[in-house]
Amino acid sequence: ERGKRLQELLKQSQNSPLQLFEQVAVIYAGINGYLDEVPVEKIVSFALGLREYLKNSKPKYVEIVQGKKVLDDEAEGLLKEGINEFKQTFLVSA
Repeated sequence: ERGKRLQELLKQSQNSPLQLFEQVAVIYAGINGYLDEVPVEKIVSFALGLREYLKNSKPKYVEIVQGKKVLDDEAEGLLKEGINEFKQTFLVSA
C-alpha cells in the first residue's frame, strides 16, 4: 500500500514542476508513513493541500529549504508539525 501512495505522490505535471520545498515535503511524508492512513485515491489532493498549507502556515520551512537547499533540524521540525496539522484537518474532511 505504501508503494501505491508513493507512486501517486511522484506524479506531477510536466508543465508545472514542483519547487524543492514541495518535493521534499511530499516525499518525506510518503516515506515516513504520514500517508498510510490517507486513501490512495486522495493522495494527490492531500499533496496539493499540504503544499499550500506549508506555503501559508510554515513559511520558515519554505525559506530554509528553498534558501539553504537542505532539510536541517529546524526545517524538519517545522515540516513534521505542518504535516501533522494538515493531516488532522484533511482526514476529518476526507
